[in-house]
Order: sequence, then structure tokens, then C-alpha cells
Amino acid sequence: MAKALLLLLAALTCTAAGDTPDNIVEAAGTPAPALSAAEGYEEILTEILEDIDEIKDVSDRHLHGLRSTAQRTRGNTVYHVFAQPKTYEQAQQTCRSISGHLADIKTMDLQKFIEGLIRSVDGRQSYWMGLNDKQVERVWTWSDGTPISGCDFSYWAPGEPNDGHGRQDCGQLWSYAGFKWDDVECNSQKYFICQVGPGEENACIPEGSCLTHNLPRGSVTGAGRTAPNYGPETVFGGTGITWNPQDLPRNYNNWWIRWDMQKIYTFSGFKIKNYGDTTHDVTAFKLETSDDGSTWTQVFSTGSVRPGTKDMQSFMGFYGTGRYWRFTATRTATGWQPWLVKVRFCGVEGRPNHEAVTVPTSGISGAGTAGAQNGPEKAVDGNAGTFWNPQNLPRNHNNWWIIFDFQRVYTLSAIQVTNYGDTTHDVTAFKLETSADKVTWQPVYSTSGVRPGTNQPQLFGGFSGTGRYWRFTVTRTPQGWQPWLVELRFYTIPASEGQGEVQGDTTHTHFHVVGMAVTAQDAQAYCRTNQKGHLADIKSKVVQDFVEQTIRKHSNPNENFWVGLQDSTGNSGWQWADGTSLTSCFYKNWGPSEPDPAGSGQKCVQLDASNGFTWKNDYCNTKKFFVCQTGPGDTTACRGNSAREIGSEAEKDEEEMIEDIEEVLEEVRKIEEELEDAEQEE
Repeated sequence: MAKALLLLLAALTCTAAGDTPDNIVEAAGTPAPALSAAEGYEEILTEILEDIDEIKDVSDRHLHGLRSTAQRTRGNTVYHVFAQPKTYEQAQQTCRSISGHLADIKTMDLQKFIEGLIRSVDGRQSYWMGLNDKQVERVWTWSDGTPISGCDFSYWAPGEPNDGHGRQDCGQLWSYAGFKWDDVECNSQKYFICQVGPGEENACIPEGSCLTHNLPRGSVTGAGRTAPNYGPETVFGGTGITWNPQDLPRNYNNWWIRWDMQKIYTFSGFKIKNYGDTTHDVTAFKLETSDDGSTWTQVFSTGSVRPGTKDMQSFMGFYGTGRYWRFTATRTATGWQPWLVKVRFCGVEGRPNHEAVTVPTSGISGAGTAGAQNGPEKAVDGNAGTFWNPQNLPRNHNNWWIIFDFQRVYTLSAIQVTNYGDTTHDVTAFKLETSADKVTWQPVYSTSGVRPGTNQPQLFGGFSGTGRYWRFTVTRTPQGWQPWLVELRFYTIPASEGQGEVQGDTTHTHFHVVGMAVTAQDAQAYCRTNQKGHLADIKSKVVQDFVEQTIRKHSNPNENFWVGLQDSTGNSGWQWADGTSLTSCFYKNWGPSEPDPAGSGQKCVQLDASNGFTWKNDYCNTKKFFVCQTGPGDTTACRGNSAREIGSEAEKDEEEMIEDIEEVLEEVRKIEEELEDAEQEE
């Protein structure tokens, strides 16, 4: 079957290079219906993906012959050690075949747990884990998409990562250094550890979302009496050792700290660092917020703080807004007063102006089977009397998904979940992903903090993701039965936009300044889908000046903005979004000491507000405002006008189709390679 599909895809790809979309439908052996190009392409790709799922099932059955040497459960996750040398990609594929991925080690507790597990197998070997910087050089990321910059834990060996001239992109647990981390070439063959399950879900909070406050004297108060250097201000930007509230009885369980933040903040994450003993460590707490400092609303509580560790512990899955905030330790390890080292609040300043997204009911699909009254579209019908009920899937499936086609690109910042309200079928954990093509999915948010037993809406926010397609996946219910999901609501922060065309321009090119912070890839997708254009090509001083004026008039001049210049090769091969090489253009506006040298991984270009909107390269996965361009722009600004003209929508659709088909073809090739490897091992 795999070889047959490879031949089909190869024929489809070759035909796509020279034929119309209608001919492509015929080449696939499907009758050519009266479909638009986009509809025909969508139908073919859906059929191919269904075939791939079938092939994966066959592949999984073969690969299950490769059994893990040891496995151990930790919480709701099983960790498998495989004592068979494989390359990084082969190891990752094996993990995926058992519905997992290479292990993400986000805390010291898990590091020590893994070390004990692999020493029971073979302590002389080094092992692959889920860490790599293959997507962006020097931006190390776990298998689930979490950058380690958002985690409070790393465990590199001395002098590591050393990058190995840009060739060492995969992380190992290095036996030579006591299983500390090391970067190494991905084609090396090593033993490996898989994880099946969510792992340390709340161990990391996105970089930059946790705030540092310098509050005036008297803004922080707390329970009990404290000695100098042991007051409540110690834990939050102050100097001192720990917070140690005294003169309160044992098992008081109401040790509180109150903050006047001076401004309104919206928080969706919280970090806590214990002293690290098993006497005074906090094991349970609650968070409350208030607008006036007298009437309090509880936004979060937990009894799962770990004692006996000095690691920073992160908690998400709540959403609250207010000027005043109160933390209360409701339990310690032995009932004595807490010794608390640090806390951090994570979120944004202000009260976000969320706007609900109207989700089209067409194009919705979901896992399992459901009757007409319980399909996945019921999750967004606005009716509290209906619910999604995916059936014919095993208990503890933990992968009940719904895919939504929003019909246009949105940047989401919050999601509201309404459960049925029982303690059998309620959602208790979920993840949210986005995609531009329904093939490659990017993680946006996950939480295990959904409360069962209530039918009241629960809001989760403090994240940002951009895309047209969205996948909501229920990863856990209280007893492992399928979810009964009553309602989902998606929220976006409206983008502020200003636009116009350069005076005297006869090409009627418009430039759109978009006040919404997204990655460079998401910005390009937004420009393509919402504006039918691309990121702005600034090929002349006239255009540079016009864009600057538009930013100052319609947006925030203190923000940086993505434009269309990128180094797609990583070797200083700078090109504008329309394909024009920068070396063929007369105008350049680099800032001081810019751009950073090739190999830095900073392949995308921004207008740098701190240096008069000169050009500065940066990592493409950072989030910034951006400028779109609709129209051909200045076709005389570069020698030979080597840029290709912006083609018709049909041509662009065809190019995107070819790219998508090639991605699918590559996935099938990998599956066939794994099948062949498994057959050889058998």
C-alpha cells in the first residue's frame, strides 16, 4: 500500500508542476467533478491523509516488534527506554509509532527519574531525548514545541551546547558527563527514551510572559510577624532570604501575601519556589484577585505543589484580572509556617479587549463517530443544551480531537471551555494547536487545570497563536471515558491596522501596518490570507519613509515590525518576499552592526524602533507587529527587476499545493523507511 501511494503522490506532484488543478484531479484517478481548484485540492489531500493514517496503522503494527527494554510510569505518563541504537529522527519515529515522542525533561525531578531508569538498562550508553535546535539554530526546543527558554530548568554539561560548527542540532543525555545534556550530530546512533503521555505539563511558561515588578514600599503585606530579610517583599523582586511568617500557630493554613500591583494586570500563570526542605515547603495554595482590595475573587487553587525541591514550579490553567492579588499558602509539608523563596506572576498588563471569533460550522471534523445530535459542530453552536460526544473509541484514548476551519487567519489569545458538569465525561486536560494547511501543526497552549463537576464556563488565556486551522484535543477526562463537551469559545485581540499607498505610485500598491504581535511565519500567513499579499518589500527610501509615517500615525512607534526580508538559506542570501535578491537592489537600511553574521540563526528582518526603524535581523519565531504589502511594489528599484511578479491567485494556490503535496510525500517516505527498517530487524 505504501509503495502504491508513493507512486500516486509522485504522479500527482509531477502533474501539478505543469497542469491545471482540474488535470491534477484526473491524474489522481478521481473523476473530475465540477469543483473549484481549492475544493479539488482539498478533496485530494483529505483522501491522501486518510491513506497515510491507514499506512501508519500498518507501520505501527510492524514497529511494535521493537519493544522497549524498560518502562516506568510517572504520574499520567509512561517513559520507555529503547536499547537499540538509532539516529535522532529514527528514534523520534519509533516514539511516534507508540503514540509518544522523545522524552521532554523539563524539571530536575524528572531528570533524576530518567537517570535512574536508564542506569537500570545500561549506564555506559548515551541516550537521545526530545531536545533539538533543528528549526532555528540555537533556539533549543522540546519535542512538544516548548522552547527551553520558557522553562526554569536546563542541565547542560560544562561548555555545552557548543554548536559543533552548526552541525550539532540534537540533544543527548551524555553518559560521559553523568547524563548532563550535550548537543551532537543528529545522524549519530544512540539509545533513546520515549514518553507516552503529557509529561510535565505545567513545567514551562512561555518566555517573556512572566513579569518582574519593582513595587513601592508598603505595596506588599503579609500574615504574621517577620524579621528583617524575611518579609513578604522578599519573594517578589525584593532583597532578602525567604518569607518566614512567625507568631502563628502550627496548621494555621492561612499564610497570605497581598500585593498592590499599582496597575491592572491579567495573569494566567504563576511560579513558586520553595525552600526545598520537607518541613516548611508549601504544598497547597490559592490565588485571589480584586479591583478594590476588599472584595476578593478566587481564580486558582492547587494541592499539588511538590515539597523537597528547590526547582521553580509553574502553574497555569487559570485566568484572572485585577489590580490587587493575594497568595495564600493553605498547607505546608508538616503544618509549620512556610519558608517561601520566590513567586512570579505571568501574564500581561491591562484588561485585554477580547473579541469572540464566530466559527464557521462548515469544515468541522472530529475524532470517533457521533450521531447527528452529538457531532463536533455542537461544540460551537452556542446551545448549552447540546454537546459533542465522540464514540467508538477506547477508554483512555486521550486523543479526542476537533479540527476547525476558521476560513481566515486569526490570532487567538484565549479559549473558553464549558463542560457537561459530571465527573465522568468532563474535560480535565486539553491542548490547542494551529496550522496553515492541516498537515503540519504547531502547539499553542495546553493545560491540565480544567475543573470537572461544573457546567460553568472556564476561561484559559495568556497565550498567542496564529493560523487558519485549529485543533482542540481533549487529553484527559476524570475516568478515561470520552468527553461530553458542551461549548468552546475562541477569543482574539483585534488587530489595529493602518494602510495606504505611496503618493505618486502608479502600481496601486498598498501597505498595511498590523498591530498584532506574531511570529514571522504567522505574519506572512496573515498577509497572504487576509490581505492577498505578502510581508512588505521595502526596496526604496520612499517606501521606507512612507511605512515609518504609517506606523507613527496608526500604530505603536515603540514596537518592532516584521518586513519581507529573509535569509532563507542561512548564508546571508537575503531576499525580499517577492523573490528579489537584496544584492540586486540599490537601497539598504541596515542598523549599526547589522545584520548578524550567517549561522546566527537570525533569518528574519524587523524594523527596529530603538534605532529609527533601521533593519535588524532576529529569530523568526519571536513575535512582533508587522507590515503587509498588496500589489507589486516598486518594480524599478532593483537591477534587472529580478523579482517575479505576484502571480494570479490560481498560480499561488498551485505553488502552495505542490509544497503541501511534497510535505505529504516526505512523510510517506519516512513511513516506508521505518517499515523497511522494521522488516530487516525482524
